[in-house]
Amino acid sequence: MEQRLKTPDGNFIIRPFEPEDEPGVLALWREAFGRDMSYDIWRWKYRDNPFGRQIMLCLHEDATPVVMFACLPYPALCQGKRLWVSHAVDNMSHPRFRGTISGRRGLFVRTAEAFFQTYAGPGKSTFVYGFPGQRHYRLGQLLLDYMQLQGGIAYLEAETEKIRCNPKMFSGRLRTVKPDHTAFDRIMRRAAREYSFCVQRDAKFMHWRFGLHPECTYELWMLFSFAALRPKGFVAFRVQGDHADAVDMLLNPDLLEVRDFWSRLAHKLARRGIRKIRTWLPGNHILTQHLCACGFVLKPEPFGFVPSAVGKTFYSDLPFDWCTENIFYTMADGDVL
Repeated sequence: MEQRLKTPDGNFIIRPFEPEDEPGVLALWREAFGRDMSYDIWRWKYRDNPFGRQIMLCLHEDATPVVMFACLPYPALCQGKRLWVSHAVDNMSHPRFRGTISGRRGLFVRTAEAFFQTYAGPGKSTFVYGFPGQRHYRLGQLLLDYMQLQGGIAYLEAETEKIRCNPKMFSGRLRTVKPDHTAFDRIMRRAAREYSFCVQRDAKFMHWRFGLHPECTYELWMLFSFAALRPKGFVAFRVQGDHADAVDMLLNPDLLEVRDFWSRLAHKLARRGIRKIRTWLPGNHILTQHLCACGFVLKPEPFGFVPSAVGKTFYSDLPFDWCTENIFYTMADGDVL
């Protein structure tokens, strides 16, 4: 697919990314954000992503990329059915060309529209969402019908000393596991009954997201039953100094089991000098309520994330309002932490 545009600032082409565009896209990142994206992160996110890539570009007539609209495609489970969703990341435009076409359908919007035509729809991605900052969310509201996911984002903190307990009170085995452990597949199969709409957090996803990340180191803690060593849930952490960010989790939404899990884990973290746990979850999810009951405290979100979606689904059997109310997400869906 290719579109050609003639403007007073020259001619432009809108088309999907091709490998030879790589240096130009990295240069565009520098112009748009005032800093470099490391090549290792680019390669991990797009070249080595086992689920493919979704990138639409607008290029000047000299082949320089001036707009990019990109998403990370993921397999997801929706009421037990497998479909695809897209998480928007790295959407940007060159400052010099932001006013090339006046009105609401400038180069960025036209590139986004071409993205949806190419990558979204039946048999493709059925839902497009992301975690933009406040400024980008407002622009998305104005230009692309962005809408907040229902419940907003809940930012929670807990002091490990306040939620820890004596390990002998715990029923189950808590162990660290490797990201490609097949137990993640078993947890995901069970979670499909309890999480009606979420990215498929199986061993393939976990290995890529946490095991292959070129710059961050993560710890993955899994709960197993005592008798049969049946995997019951997990949390993925990124430890920084005296605090730990819970980047991802899938736990049985049972209050006693959630309380046991977190109290035991807090005990282990406190013994290592980690004082604080932070996490981000959907504000309307039962797991968020359980964490509050365990001693986590709701606080203002520090980075200005706005969980939002393009104001429609791309599949007639998937109502948008239902998606925004039922999707379960964590920071692992994106690439920020």
